[in-house]
Amino acid sequence: MSASPLEFLQALVGSPKPPRAAATLILLRDGPQGVEVLLTRRSGGAGFMAGATVFPGGKVDTGDAGLGPAPSASAHVDAARLAQAVREMDPTDESSAVPAAAAFFGAAVRELCEEAGVVLARDQETGASLSAERARAIADAVAAERRGHKVPADAFARALQAAGAVADLEGVVPCAWWLTPKVEPVRFDTLFFAAALPEGQDAKVDGVEGVAAGFYRPEAALADHRVSGPIALPPPTLHTLERLVALEAALPAPGGAMAMCQALAAAGVGERLLPHFVALTLAGPTLALPDDPLHPAALPGDQGRLNRFVLRGGRFDRVQRDARL
Repeated sequence: MSASPLEFLQALVGSPKPPRAAATLILLRDGPQGVEVLLTRRSGGAGFMAGATVFPGGKVDTGDAGLGPAPSASAHVDAARLAQAVREMDPTDESSAVPAAAAFFGAAVRELCEEAGVVLARDQETGASLSAERARAIADAVAAERRGHKVPADAFARALQAAGAVADLEGVVPCAWWLTPKVEPVRFDTLFFAAALPEGQDAKVDGVEGVAAGFYRPEAALADHRVSGPIALPPPTLHTLERLVALEAALPAPGGAMAMCQALAAAGVGERLLPHFVALTLAGPTLALPDDPLHPAALPGDQGRLNRFVLRGGRFDRVQRDARL
């Protein structure tokens, strides 16, 4: 029996690579027209998603669990799954469930500081939110340690300690979980979080990993992607922005960034989403989500659904009907 196109592609790239644990942070603020979200454009020379417009994020480091008090919000996450993900990242790590969860929370906050200069932290003694000036000093201290694409893994922790602060892990809420498709040469097991922008702070792109950053209305970012504008969205970012649009429309007035975070927390993480790549379809190369008939995990009741992304002209077009956002 001859190999299918997908089997042939997998043979070319080899066995699926084990994913690295990662965290992403969806930073929200109140804008004049409604809730806005921070998006950063990755450098064209980045090793992963080069040139894409994404939320700040990156790999989990084992030290990320100690950046602040373990968040009670970890109760919203399947802590056993998080612990397993951390052990896959470092098989020698025997962390308990709560520190494992805290590592994902901490990574999201650390990456936000490294990539966008926003600091989610509190005074270590009083528990009060940091002033914008104090937060900027922490971000500047971390930025000063950057050497090319690299920032020392403990730079954020040391900057917090020097400022008498701890990361505000309580202020971030887990809201989604994505796993990179098996055919990708670089894979991440990524927990998505949401948080509100602290008063007085603004984003400042690092100029290395990210070459541009700004706050956008989710529907405006989606529209720019559709018309092949500067914003080019990978499927997880595109899907998340659609979800934000739907959630905001359902919020009771007056809504706002904090209300959006609460809605995301209430919705929870849900199932870990592993898109399935189909090399050849009539429409073109396609990524199908688990409730799409092209996905191996689809159920009989999913046969009437379309929940997929088709690659056309270097960008993913959304093909969706009755999608489970």
